[in-house]
Amino acid sequence: MIKKGSLVRRKRSDFCIHLRRDIFHNDYPAEGDVCIVVSAPKEKDLTYQLRRVTTDYIALKKSIDVVCLGTLFRFCEMSLFDEVVKERSDEG
Repeated sequence: MIKKGSLVRRKRSDFCIHLRRDIFHNDYPAEGDVCIVVSAPKEKDLTYQLRRVTTDYIALKKSIDVVCLGTLFRFCEMSLFDEVVKERSDEG
């Protein structure tokens, strides 16, 4: 479960084809980058990020703010990230 303080990794670019190219390259970390979530997930209208938008369309999606390599990326679509899970040690 992604929450504030979680480590997440940005998914492959194949998952981001619905985003505008300028938004994708400027407002999201690079593919595979590991980031720290600095805000609780929240519902946000991310219509401005979409490649194709029709009139009166609202894209209400879960968004998070992440820090990656010292840069803050705000209002990132949460579904484009996977939580980095520590492997459990079965020592015993």
